[in-house]
Amino acid sequence: MKKRVFKIVGFSLLGLVLLLGITVGWLAIYSKNYKIPEQAAFIENSTGLIQASGRTLYDANGQPIQLKGINAGQILLQEGWMSPFGIEPLKNKDGSYVTDADGNVQYPEFGEEDFRNAIASNPNLNMHHIDGLLGFYWKAFFSEEDFKFIKEELGMNCIRLPFYYLNILNEDLTRKDEEDAFRFLDWFIGCAAEQELYVILDLHGAPGSQNGYEHSGAAERVAGLWDSPENRAATLELWKMVSYHYTNTRPDLGAWIATYDILNEPTYRASGTTTKERWEVFDQIYDV
Repeated sequence: MKKRVFKIVGFSLLGLVLLLGITVGWLAIYSKNYKIPEQAAFIENSTGLIQASGRTLYDANGQPIQLKGINAGQILLQEGWMSPFGIEPLKNKDGSYVTDADGNVQYPEFGEEDFRNAIASNPNLNMHHIDGLLGFYWKAFFSEEDFKFIKEELGMNCIRLPFYYLNILNEDLTRKDEEDAFRFLDWFIGCAAEQELYVILDLHGAPGSQNGYEHSGAAERVAGLWDSPENRAATLELWKMVSYHYTNTRPDLGAWIATYDILNEPTYRASGTTTKERWEVFDQIYDV
């Protein structure tokens, strides 16, 4: 009986080894002989926009284009790891500063909601003052000279601009006046266009937060987008407004938008994963 069992186990293991060997061999042969499909050197493009065809991007003239750029982070919403605004650095129990592997002093997480709440807590400021302060801050952070530097000194052709839902919507999730909503975005894209720089508009913080990370603006550190019909509807409304503005109101600026980054790092409860429910929201945004 034991010999029979050993024989069955032995044949099973041999079969698994052979199957594994065949699979690995097939993958090795396939990868060695695989070739990226040849891409067209030119396409007919009547859209006036960057277009994807196969594995290649083409500019408005139908010529292949490779986007090389930088990320203009920390302007429209806070990203604590990038430019911390915490007053005091983090400290260890012995009173020494917390540092990363490179020796950089670490600060507490500081999100856009913290930033806005801190300004709003000043009793001497009304919304007119706050909007004015934010406008000064945004344009002081990124000046017209920066666009020229990126083009001429760095040799780039693209800038990714993260933005926050409160740039486009009110706190009650209704639409802002179109002029107010796009005042900075239009200025930014206009400056980029003057230097022939494309822009990627990146929704870095959606209503309720799409990931719960502080750099999505989430003061409460939860991913409140996915389980809230109201937040999901507001996100669709936001993209309706953005896409309409740059297709109809300002198509001259829309021509310099390379693409929309519709949701930065979409995860569920900061888990790092996405599921079917997340994909369905993406499909709805694509339709918009």
